Amino acid sequence: MGGKSGAGPTLLSYLNTIPALADHVIDYVIASHDDSDHYGGLTYILAHGYSATTIYNCCGTNYGSFGQGVAIPVGLSVDLGGGANILCVVAKGHLINGVTFSNSESNNQSIGLLITYGNFHYLTAGDMESAGEGPLGNALRTYPSGSPLLSAEGIDVLHVNHHGSRFSTTASYLNNLKPEAAVINVGANGYGHPHKDAVDRLLARTTYTCDCCDTYQQSTGVTVPAVAGIYQTAEGDTTDCRVSTEGTVAGNIVVTYDGSSCSYYLNGDPFPIDGYVTPDAPHLMVTEAAISDSYLSPENHRWVELYLPPGAPSIDMSTLYWVSRDKKGQLAKNGPLTMIPGDIAITHMATDTVHIDESDNTGKGANGWWDVYTRIGGNYWYSTDDCLMISKENSLTPNASNILDAVVWSNYDGDMPDAAIKAGNNLINNCNWGNPIAGSGLFAKKDQSAAAGSISNGYAQRICTIDTNSKGDWQISPINSEGTPPPPCTPTPTPTPLLYGIPSPASPKVGNPFRFDVVCQPIAQRFDAYGVIVAPGGKIYSFNIADASSLKKGLVALAKDIPGLAKPFLRTLYSNPSIPAGLEGTYTFIVGLVPAGEKPKVENAILGYLWQGDVMVEKFRVTYLGNVQAQRHLSC
Repeated sequence: MGGKSGAGPTLLSYLNTIPALADHVIDYVIASHDDSDHYGGLTYILAHGYSATTIYNCCGTNYGSFGQGVAIPVGLSVDLGGGANILCVVAKGHLINGVTFSNSESNNQSIGLLITYGNFHYLTAGDMESAGEGPLGNALRTYPSGSPLLSAEGIDVLHVNHHGSRFSTTASYLNNLKPEAAVINVGANGYGHPHKDAVDRLLARTTYTCDCCDTYQQSTGVTVPAVAGIYQTAEGDTTDCRVSTEGTVAGNIVVTYDGSSCSYYLNGDPFPIDGYVTPDAPHLMVTEAAISDSYLSPENHRWVELYLPPGAPSIDMSTLYWVSRDKKGQLAKNGPLTMIPGDIAITHMATDTVHIDESDNTGKGANGWWDVYTRIGGNYWYSTDDCLMISKENSLTPNASNILDAVVWSNYDGDMPDAAIKAGNNLINNCNWGNPIAGSGLFAKKDQSAAAGSISNGYAQRICTIDTNSKGDWQISPINSEGTPPPPCTPTPTPTPLLYGIPSPASPKVGNPFRFDVVCQPIAQRFDAYGVIVAPGGKIYSFNIADASSLKKGLVALAKDIPGLAKPFLRTLYSNPSIPAGLEGTYTFIVGLVPAGEKPKVENAILGYLWQGDVMVEKFRVTYLGNVQAQRHLSC
């Protein structure tokens, strides 16, 4: 999806700034459909030094005037790493849910891609018009059944189809997608793009405002809120009465998101993530379960292990309840039992009266963890399909918000009969568990093994019910591992680096250019900025903000008394058009911020030492060795 051929030099220049493309090899090139204004830029870069590992088009091998690549499979999922993903949801009139629509018009052969990264969703679908938009929007909101690709919050950013044509961005499409922001790729054209009709719908106006159009003052049919921003690459023909001028003309449009924060950015402007799920705080977790009658060692009865991870608040176990599919009980019945972070507790299904429930009064036993016992008659933790919830609510059907954690199990191995699958899945649904499409809760008919939830080998699966969106919610525990809890329920997300450098390219040859950029996230307080290169032998040089091609001797501030940063900031600090020979050795690049007016020292750097990377200059190559992130965060 690379624009007109005239956009080729701009695209080429942009790609050259991306460190990951220093080798000039692109993993995936995708031409949305066979219109030259959608593949011309791709043709240009592929003819000017770049190659592609995989090239996809809409319709077939070396199809059409683009003449390169193969047809993209609908349903193709590309893992971009770090939790980012591209999913092909439509191509050549075929939708991911199996529905087809008329594609005799080339625009409706367009490829549609759903790009997700954490809570962020972006949709682009080439020049698709109304014949495809309705079915596509419906598919995204209803497929797969019970756990659709789009939640009720909808799309964060919509790449507006067909450059803002009135025949695209239909009311039904918007009503399904509910976009928060829109981007329009448009240039000089004789079609009146972007049309006022399309923009009226994006802005959720009740009636159309184009007084030279046949739709004037008719209902737009849009029932969802207006987008919060419209960004377009260029202005349309302002002498054409059909053309809207309400979007922000931004030139190149860059969308940035770190995969975990509550906001994304359009050209530096923040937008909140709709439906943002706050990452789990540490809390009491179910970390192991011994349920199978064949594997009950070392206790010789059923038991469940609980763990309170570091960072969690202390908790009184006597205020909590265990809940199975048809029974419930108090976790600790012998007075207050206070678990502190790092504590482990075993709750036993023992019917004897020999064991004593431990509590704050008795203290822990010799084994070093808390032991509590449940004594009621009959089976109440079934070795067949069952669940065990840890709840703040004394109810067989606790509210999901009161469930701290839970475990689910099945004793089936190999092929599960249909009745068992149905029973197991109903059980999961009844226990408020899981998002099956994300892999967190659905029993499988084939290959039911320990890794999929069987306990025939002494295993059980646990699921965190507070954050059911993550694929990392479940953990497996082996038998007989009492006292060895697995990692926390939800992995700690890697934070966006608050200040980091980008050497570009990563490994240039001597004689080639080298550039060093710095990126900083928003900062609330006033600060002074320093940028330093420590050369072999310990000589110090400072970056020169007035001249990126030169350095200053000694420790000199880049800038002083900066009143904070409201938006992410990117600046080239050093640019050498040709790395000279004779620079063997390791050069340490240091970028740091300190409170305004203070001397730059590691101890007073704003909430921590911020960024350091080594660039090793060898005889013929410059190799970037990486960076060390701050251990403490800025006041952002």
